[in-house]
Amino acid sequence: MTLRTIVIIEDDPAHARIIERMLSRLGLQNPLLRCATGNEALQLLESLVNNSSTAMAKQYALLIDINLPGLNGFQVMEKLDANTALTGIPRIIISTSDEPYDVRQSEKFAHLAYLIKPLDYARIVELIKGLDA
Repeated sequence: MTLRTIVIIEDDPAHARIIERMLSRLGLQNPLLRCATGNEALQLLESLVNNSSTAMAKQYALLIDINLPGLNGFQVMEKLDANTALTGIPRIIISTSDEPYDVRQSEKFAHLAYLIKPLDYARIVELIKGLDA
């Protein structure tokens, strides 16, 4: 079985390294990619669509920080929903915010979970392994 590539969309390099280390320590063996901005993530995903012969939804999963420079996480998800080749990619929202407004905003988009930092890494691993099963 081929494991999904996890795209970590996180602007803080320290947070990204922590996420990568914790996922590895918890036994997640999926390949990881990192994007520091929403624009960078969209460019990467669009280039992967152009170079792929199989469904993106089966190859990738996204960990999306909401507070990104440039396009924020919600804007990234709007763009994903507008591109039919990218709509089905599973998404886990990660945020420092537990504000009701942000939680309500997230409900406009398909996602597996809205997780508050500090993250429940075991939950992320469980969700991703469920996708790969």
